[in-house]
Amino acid sequence: MYKENFGNIPNKDKIISYLEEGYKNNPGKWVLHLWTIGKTAQRMAKDLGLDPDIAFACGALHDIGKSTGAKNAEHFYESYKILRADSYFFPARIALSHSFQIKSVDAYVGAWNISDDRKAFVADFLKYNEYNDYDLLIQYLDGIIKTEYLGIEKRAAGVLKNHGSNPYFDERKEKLYELEDYFTRKLEKYLTSFNGHGNIYLSNSFTKPYEKKSSLDGHSTENPVLVRWVSKNLNEDGLFLGWVDS
Repeated sequence: MYKENFGNIPNKDKIISYLEEGYKNNPGKWVLHLWTIGKTAQRMAKDLGLDPDIAFACGALHDIGKSTGAKNAEHFYESYKILRADSYFFPARIALSHSFQIKSVDAYVGAWNISDDRKAFVADFLKYNEYNDYDLLIQYLDGIIKTEYLGIEKRAAGVLKNHGSNPYFDERKEKLYELEDYFTRKLEKYLTSFNGHGNIYLSNSFTKPYEKKSSLDGHSTENPVLVRWVSKNLNEDGLFLGWVDS
């Protein structure tokens, strides 16, 4: 489908085709991760003033390069190549931007297993492209969801265990908290509409930015308002069982 100012965007059938083919080529829970983030972004989009079709496509395909077995930096570069080859230029952009809450190639947590020329291309991309709310939303959701909601701290702990750390690790995590605050404020009107319907995390006022509190283990806690919204809207659609079991 064509979206003004965004170009060609894959529809649901095309997205499912990508994921089914990707699962055949490289079975794994990465497909469930994509579907979950795509559907969550789609549900949040309208209330954020975004296009649900675009949000769904960007979320559901941001790691599609894993269909080739690509890992580390290769996975987002392959995702970009696959989507761009099919003329889905905006989702291709999100495939590159989603790993960079901090706009520096040095901030990437993982191995740079692509050529120096390709790394330089990514550096130029980050330098010359300004993020919009689609970039930020997929960065945020990727930072709190694996195949289910984990939250910033647990998701970051998994990244640390699997990929290690770097000098930007804590700054990257802080950026995720900033994104959480940003989207909470944008969802304010929508969230208040839940009042009286069992949403125990709603406060009487959203006039002040969320202030993180420290938990007993010393980590910051996630914003309960947005956590509740995401948890409520996560995975309400049926999923292909093959994706769940692998």
